[in-house]
Amino acid sequence: MESEIPPWKRGIKGVVGLLQSSFAEMVVIGQAKNRHNPLPPLLRGNFRLLSFPIQEEDMESIIIIGHGSPKKNANTMDIVGGLLHTAIHPGCTKDCVKAAYLEFAEPDIMGAITQCVEEGAKKIILHPYFLNSGMHVTKDIPETIDEARGLYPQVEMIYTEPLGIHNKLIQLTMERIRAAQGFLPGQIEERSMEIISEETALAGIPEERIPIVKRVIHATADFEIGQSLRFHPEAVKAGIEALKTGKDILTDVEMVKSGINKRLLSKWGGKVVC
Repeated sequence: MESEIPPWKRGIKGVVGLLQSSFAEMVVIGQAKNRHNPLPPLLRGNFRLLSFPIQEEDMESIIIIGHGSPKKNANTMDIVGGLLHTAIHPGCTKDCVKAAYLEFAEPDIMGAITQCVEEGAKKIILHPYFLNSGMHVTKDIPETIDEARGLYPQVEMIYTEPLGIHNKLIQLTMERIRAAQGFLPGQIEERSMEIISEETALAGIPEERIPIVKRVIHATADFEIGQSLRFHPEAVKAGIEALKTGKDILTDVEMVKSGINKRLLSKWGGKVVC
């Protein structure tokens, strides 16, 4: 039973399930008949499939709209978009799902819409990633979309309901409460790694690669991704040597930068460049 699964194991999966069920109800996602593969086992069963199919040409682009924050590492709509893209378009290499922000962060809503149009989108689905239908959802965002409709009349733009009141949100709230009552953050991560070890086929993976594989699984909530990872035989050794000799880490993703232990890296003379 789902209620018996510990919260530290279901947290990320629960978010994916929430995204799926929300879009199934709000955007009317049916049985997709396009180039994409069926949903992987982890993600099946959450869509409420409706009676008519969605053809490839019907679903051009999706924009997930967040409020935005002056705190850079709080702007995580790109991660939400990536989870949704993986859920509905597994294996797709196109930029089908984009993130946008109402304020404080880039791209803004008009910028994301313009990018979709420039990439040839004929239909854009815009989802406000907000809990309630306040002024932002009912006035500010619709005004920007109306302006975009005037600029790009050839493009169909569909504006969905916000997350709103949903049983998946209640489940997620309960998980957060249970987790806070029984475990400290470090304990939750430790237990998560134990579960990954228990449920993932790690046999045959060289010992020095296992921590990396487990970390990737922990970050993606994909228990099968470990079988897809490929390493150069000298990759781990070379990476450790580079760090210990003071080499910098270069990334173009703010969330990756935020997740790196800069205090430990600085002991070796390196820094993170983004």
